[in-house]
Amino acid sequence: MQSPIGQHPVTIWRENCEVFWGYREKCGAPLVTAPRMDFLSSGFQSFRVTNVRSFFHFICLAILVFAPIAVQGDPAQAAGSLYDVDKIDVDVTAANAVAAQKKAMAEAQAKGAQVLFRRLVPPEAHDRLPQLSSAEVESLVTGVSIGSERYSTTRYIASLGVSYSEAGVQQLLSSYGLPIEDSRAMEIKLLPVVIDQSGAPLNDSKLVKAWTDGWNSVDLAHAVAPADLVKRQGVLDQQRLSEILNGNIDAYEFLQNEIGGPLVIAIAEQKGETFSTRLFGADAVSEVDLIKDVPIRGDLDAAAMAAAEQDFAALQDRWKSMQSGAATAMPEGSEPPSSGGGGNWFNFGGRQQQPEAAPAPRNNGGGWFNFGGRQQQQEEAPPPAEYIVARVEFQGLMGWQEARSRLANVPGIERLEVNSLSPQGASITFDYAGSLNNLQQDLAQNGFSFEPGQGEYVLRAY
Repeated sequence: MQSPIGQHPVTIWRENCEVFWGYREKCGAPLVTAPRMDFLSSGFQSFRVTNVRSFFHFICLAILVFAPIAVQGDPAQAAGSLYDVDKIDVDVTAANAVAAQKKAMAEAQAKGAQVLFRRLVPPEAHDRLPQLSSAEVESLVTGVSIGSERYSTTRYIASLGVSYSEAGVQQLLSSYGLPIEDSRAMEIKLLPVVIDQSGAPLNDSKLVKAWTDGWNSVDLAHAVAPADLVKRQGVLDQQRLSEILNGNIDAYEFLQNEIGGPLVIAIAEQKGETFSTRLFGADAVSEVDLIKDVPIRGDLDAAAMAAAEQDFAALQDRWKSMQSGAATAMPEGSEPPSSGGGGNWFNFGGRQQQPEAAPAPRNNGGGWFNFGGRQQQQEEAPPPAEYIVARVEFQGLMGWQEARSRLANVPGIERLEVNSLSPQGASITFDYAGSLNNLQQDLAQNGFSFEPGQGEYVLRAY
């Protein structure tokens, strides 16, 4: 039996006109764009609506009832807001069209709230996220947008976006004692690639479509570590991809320059009944090299969608963990190809090496002070740590990664936190166990100038 919900958009018109699916008599402004419905069944082969005034008055009334909450403003005005959640899919059946849409709106608002909470709260606190009633969720909602929708007399299918009150959400999460990490990373470019068993990129296949659709279903723009999905460039052939995965920095930077931004390659491969993915490149935290396997279980599209969601969640958790000072998060089921891909390990192209950063000075309580790996007897207590507010200036993601790596090698710096990040600079704070003169010398030894600025110090790499 053919689905009762078709795919052909038409427009509903009002103002004292008869309204028909599939054609209309133009006599007023359009009310709403909606899909065509073809009602076909074994006992009802052709249902042509000829006396539809009462039926469509009912549908139009439903649309008008929900118009206050289904605000469709200019998408550009809300683009990128942390407190917007897009691409929330709903598929609801109820006794009538009004009930189906009302139930779908409530479902989308509840789903979006959980997505937003997980977006703002560090991963180590996700097990304490609140489960809210419908009324509590509705009190946080400031608007609902419709990306796409289809409906019949009893069924409503849509992709919706929900906007939430920033103040309301923050107040709610704080009332549960939950930390909020809402500083944002610079946007990266995310390139989905599908390879065959030989490692050659595929151009057109069911797998390519599933992987692309999977990423298109993820809300990339409103995340704390946002991403822009890009298409595979012709310059990425099997040889160049192999060079990149084997650690050829020049090959990676060539592709990154062609695409025009910081880049993570999302590679997918079907291995029997397993959908295997690998994230490779660099984000705002550090180099990325993570592997994820998802069972297909007879549904390739669902597996690809789940893999894309989990891969993107891994990138979010890396950023949030860095902001909260925790070790780089590794989502359940993910692993680096060797033992790298984040934290204190540098893993690019499978080459794993431990940075030779000297440990930060600390008093170990036994009268000995460990400074730069050299144990010395302290005759008197060390001076209190200075709290430093500074701005690090650099150019591009690679410049930030280099600067961050150098800062990790400066002895005496403790509790380094990144408060904001842009392609040209980062606002940071840290404690330094020593005088400002000593800090200036230590930074100079690691390639930084250190100068006073307006309300903060300025670090420049040279």
